[in-house]
Amino acid sequence: MRDSGWLTPKRQRLGCNSDYDTLSLVGSYEEPNPGVQTVRLAHTFRGNALRLWFAIAAQLLTVTIRNVGLVGTELARAQAGTLRNKLFKVGAIVSISVRRIHVCLSSAFPCKQLLVQALARLRAPDAMT
Repeated sequence: MRDSGWLTPKRQRLGCNSDYDTLSLVGSYEEPNPGVQTVRLAHTFRGNALRLWFAIAAQLLTVTIRNVGLVGTELARAQAGTLRNKLFKVGAIVSISVRRIHVCLSSAFPCKQLLVQALARLRAPDAMT
């Protein structure tokens, strides 16, 4: 075992006296990346393939909304997690009739105007060309 001279000042301030203390400190300060989700596997190949298709569809939807609907806005260069938290995680009342789907947003929703603007840009005839 090495003497305490090999410890850096930061490790000494944290109270590390040995290799074991240093390793336990490294493990305790690691935090998961908030934008990265853990891998979840289904029990069958078809389940995993379906999960992959859903992930691809969600990524394409997010990229399309960012590149077409949010051009020139504050969220034009936002990460997927930011878009999910600000635009997609919204409390709303959804009513479905035979021909239409009505989404009623709260009047207190802070990004309401931004979401309406993005949807209008996505609905434009020349939006995807």
